[in-house]
Amino acid sequence: MKRNFTNYIFVFLAVLFLFVGCGNSSTSNAQPLTNKNLQIEAKTFPSLTSAQKIEDGVVVHKIRLNKNDEASDVWVYLPEKVGKEKLPMVLVTAAGSYLWNGTSLDEGDQPEHLPYVRKGFAVIAYETPGSLDKVNLKEVEDEKLLKAINDFKTSKAGLVSQQNALNYALEKVSSIDAERIYIAGHSSAATHSLLVAANEPRVKAAIAYAPATDLEKRLAKILEPFNQDVPGFKEFIIQSSPKNNISKIKIPVFVFQATDDSVISIEDTKGFVAELQKNNSNVTFLTVHEGDHYDSMIQQGIPQAIEWLNKIAFRNKIK
Repeated sequence: MKRNFTNYIFVFLAVLFLFVGCGNSSTSNAQPLTNKNLQIEAKTFPSLTSAQKIEDGVVVHKIRLNKNDEASDVWVYLPEKVGKEKLPMVLVTAAGSYLWNGTSLDEGDQPEHLPYVRKGFAVIAYETPGSLDKVNLKEVEDEKLLKAINDFKTSKAGLVSQQNALNYALEKVSSIDAERIYIAGHSSAATHSLLVAANEPRVKAAIAYAPATDLEKRLAKILEPFNQDVPGFKEFIIQSSPKNNISKIKIPVFVFQATDDSVISIEDTKGFVAELQKNNSNVTFLTVHEGDHYDSMIQQGIPQAIEWLNKIAFRNKIK
């Protein structure tokens, strides 16, 4: 099907650099739209794959939950030696989306995964449907673009992927403690983290590094054009915006950002946190002056967040 790109020309220019620096480069290709983005039944879950050693003390199991769906990869990180005591778990999805599409896992994501495992957490990393990794938005075919949007919309902004990944972990990884489940994410994955915090009752605390919190504002230029070709797109973005889910976020939340962030407005984040704190007394907001969008998270954000999370996950061991 050939269409006129008039509605999308300015969109490409607006979003091409929307989340530059969200994460390291990815090697995955765009994923096709499928009808596989639904809840996966536990009885169809594949077995846990053989462990691959990542570094001393850390192993990973890489699983595709649905062999027919390229957007269903899950990486299960565990300490190499697991004792009798069950492990707290951190869910993490890949960053680097445009907030209306999904993301694929890549080796470059591991700096956001490994620090938690080194401190005694299991980590469940997962993909969300509609990846546009390594796709040039100035040259992308309209069919591929619309497939990515629809894919992500069908997955409820990745919530279905999160539920599948969590269900798999609890079904197949006996060392995980079902009462100590947390989520963390950076940039677009931080937006997802906050959305999960509002919708997943099994998650007990959330970490958001430099999240986009007002999607209507950030995506204002594309809402109407995309809505013409994807019925319900505008409403989907409104429903997926953390700003519109504040009243549902009742669990402890840690928000981190550098004040020199060149991707996400620190003032928008401050406004979101202020509103969240009106409804949730357990919100920690930490800022640093330098490090921009990505390096600040790696160098300062994650260590501070783990220290915060340790007090929740290991509170019975802290004297």
